Amino acid sequence: MLHNLLLLADETGTTGNTNSVVGMLPTLGMIVVLVVAMYFLIFRPQRKQAKEEAEMRNNLAVGDEVTTIGGIVGKIVALHE
Repeated sequence: MLHNLLLLADETGTTGNTNSVVGMLPTLGMIVVLVVAMYFLIFRPQRKQAKEEAEMRNNLAVGDEVTTIGGIVGKIVALHE
């Protein structure tokens, strides 16, 4: 008797669709959490650092002393756009 009821529920499709949607919710939730975590751990700090670097470059003036990544120390004698 129970077997016949399960077959009827499968044929109508109502039970299967509800279970598949409910079963996908934890997976979708984890994907959303991962995307938000990537934003706060990777993209946001990278944008902040790029903004600070651009601000530093825009504030350079003639006579400022700078050090390159390679360790070369120099003085700015002219600026060009």
